[in-house]
Amino acid sequence: MCFIYKYIISNVRNNFFLILGLFLGVALSSFISEIIQNQCVFSPGADHVSVHDHTNLIKNDDYEPVINLAGKPLKAQKMPKDFQRPRYYKTELGIRDKLLAAVLTSPKTVRDYGAAFNKTTSHLFDKVVFFMESDRNRSKSDVRWNGVVQFSDSRVVLKPFHMLKYIIDNFLDDFDYFFVVRDKTYVRGRELYNMVKKISVSEVVHAGCMKQNAKSNFCLLNSGILLSNSVLSRIASKLDWCIKNAFLDSDDTNIGRCIFYATGVGCSNTVQGLTLKGFIFNGNVSDSDFDKLSGINEFNNAITYWPVNNPDMLLELHAYFAKVDLLNRKEEIADTKRKIISQPVVLPDNTTIKLSWPIGTPPALRPINRFDILRWDYFTEKLIFLKSDFSNVDDLSGADLIDVKNVVNASVDFIRRKYGSQIYYRRLLNGYRRFDPSRGMDYILDLIFTNSDTDTEIHKRVEICKPLGKVELIPMPYVTENTRVNIVVPVDETNRKDVLKFMENYVAVCMEKKDKTFLMLVLLYEAQHPGKGRRDDIFAEVKKAAMKHSERFKRDNNKIAWLSVKLPDENIINPNVFPEDKVIGLNHGILRIVILDLVTKKFQSDNLILYCTSNTEIRQDYLNRVRMNTIREHQVFSPIPFSEYDPDIVYSEDLLRPKEMDINRNYGHYDTLNTDHISFYVKDYREARKTLEDILPTVHTDRDITNLVFYLKKKHDRFRTSGKTGSASLEYIQRLSLNSVYTMFVGFRNLNVLRAVEPGLRLRHIVVDCQETSTRNDVFRPLLFRQCIESRNFNSGSRSQLGHFILEYMHGCNSA
Repeated sequence: MCFIYKYIISNVRNNFFLILGLFLGVALSSFISEIIQNQCVFSPGADHVSVHDHTNLIKNDDYEPVINLAGKPLKAQKMPKDFQRPRYYKTELGIRDKLLAAVLTSPKTVRDYGAAFNKTTSHLFDKVVFFMESDRNRSKSDVRWNGVVQFSDSRVVLKPFHMLKYIIDNFLDDFDYFFVVRDKTYVRGRELYNMVKKISVSEVVHAGCMKQNAKSNFCLLNSGILLSNSVLSRIASKLDWCIKNAFLDSDDTNIGRCIFYATGVGCSNTVQGLTLKGFIFNGNVSDSDFDKLSGINEFNNAITYWPVNNPDMLLELHAYFAKVDLLNRKEEIADTKRKIISQPVVLPDNTTIKLSWPIGTPPALRPINRFDILRWDYFTEKLIFLKSDFSNVDDLSGADLIDVKNVVNASVDFIRRKYGSQIYYRRLLNGYRRFDPSRGMDYILDLIFTNSDTDTEIHKRVEICKPLGKVELIPMPYVTENTRVNIVVPVDETNRKDVLKFMENYVAVCMEKKDKTFLMLVLLYEAQHPGKGRRDDIFAEVKKAAMKHSERFKRDNNKIAWLSVKLPDENIINPNVFPEDKVIGLNHGILRIVILDLVTKKFQSDNLILYCTSNTEIRQDYLNRVRMNTIREHQVFSPIPFSEYDPDIVYSEDLLRPKEMDINRNYGHYDTLNTDHISFYVKDYREARKTLEDILPTVHTDRDITNLVFYLKKKHDRFRTSGKTGSASLEYIQRLSLNSVYTMFVGFRNLNVLRAVEPGLRLRHIVVDCQETSTRNDVFRPLLFRQCIESRNFNSGSRSQLGHFILEYMHGCNSA
């Protein structure tokens, strides 16, 4: 024992420093860990908590939450589905069709009674469905008809409940009302449908003709049972009870007990003051008995008729009542005509006019499907909303503002004449308008009046129709497709390559097919460009190609010519020359008129001119329509082209740019802002050009262009100091700058301007520099720049394509 003690003491002495170091290391590590754990006490977010309080919080917190993940799935078992909006507003808003007719039939009667019932009512209801048990004696291919549902269960007692279950499963969300009837009953579909349209969709309806004995409160299935959507919804949960308790042979009683048990609503023949009447035939009836029955009010006012013992009788009843309805409509129309003739027509200015044929106005258009719905535009006294697909709200101005004021004033005068002077007009609350091509412009106005006696507000809704004027057939001269079309294309420094492609297309479409056409290129030389005939001519390649094509078709007397035009120096309208800040410059609109002034001097008065741009794809059908729609001394033609969208936005690796542009909404759109293309006869142009002589003199040579610039400068000074007359002239020059020749022809009253979409006129996309539309100090430069930007934006792509392009760009920026 002593030996062991000495041995331990000896080892401790020899390893004293090692043991001391271990002890100090353990103590120091414990102290440091305490400081690290309590470091949050000195954090900036906890400066307001003292060390003492923090220690107490830790001591008092005897519960520390622990997340137990044992046995729990680490990923969601059901991924959330992306919300997808329905395709139609009708589905999202829960708008249902009005009436479904459910017809009980059988394999023995479906071919005769069922066919007759379908023929007399299917076009009057929203949907007609026939229900019957399957016929085992016939092949399957013989009993498959559209609109016929067959049940494998042959028990006749359960057939009505199978029908109800099928309707609940398939049509409950699609219709407001359901009419259950047998195929041996004639139904006046139009009267029934009109009755249902007057009933509120929130009404609980269980209607029909009741049995003769007063003890039962059930409807007769033979007369038809009208059920609302709410009633069928309650039956859905009680249908099992109805099937288990269907032990009687009477379908009337079984269905009546089921409906009453599910809803607590008994049968009634009246709904919201409307009566569902039926008529029972006593024995067989033929068409010869209609004269006797026509004197019975019950027969004339009924909606359903039964029993019909002959399928032909269904058709005879339908023919009889159709004839009766037709005679009633004719009598109503004649009575309405007499009333219209007897009452004078008072205009808003209290003047009367004579009636003109036809008497009255056509009814409003009833859309067959969603594509035929006419849009209502909402407006107030100052604004109009969603006027087009490209604007949310616009100011009421011009003809729209005058029209709204006239309609409101006429409505206010009508209300005052009807209610007297005790009410006076305050303001327009809501206004709606739409254009109906079959009748004219329709308006709905919500007007606010104030009663002078009680000082209370009165709301009145007025419906107004501005019918279309008398239709006149305008005689037009006879035209043919043999007229030569003289195509004029301007060429500048920026579109030389496009002109080369245009000439190749023109050669393939016109020259090779020996079409009666002629092409003239107008070469526009800037002042700094080398003169005509120089070796370094910027249009040398264009001239060389034109001469090459002309030499190729020299035998056919078909060639391509050009006209060189020297434009004045831009410094001629420099502010250093004219101290004024702004002048009327030689912008693109006025330059186009200058070009045509020089071009028309090269042609005779009976020549047809077609002005177009270098990015046009020439097509034979387009040239033929130019010949037919341009009529000398009567009409000019301004087609609306189909313009291609920006290829960098529209096309991709999956969608390549086609060689020939097709009419497709993904490739382009009809550019209604484009008025560059126009066709006319030289004589008509000269006559219309004379109307501009005072404000825009005719240009005969290149030197006249310089004189024109100085003339416009002097005119601008005069316009600014001439009051209203000068302002009107300056406004007209502004319109010429924006729409050029098109504005000139619109203002010329001796000619009609035909403006229509032209599928044969297709324009390839070109990059437009909007800074080059006018000179630097042109007074109309802001307007021309804004018009150019608007046109360029519309030609960039559709809204969906631009949205997709922006999202891809944002995704690329985020990923980068």
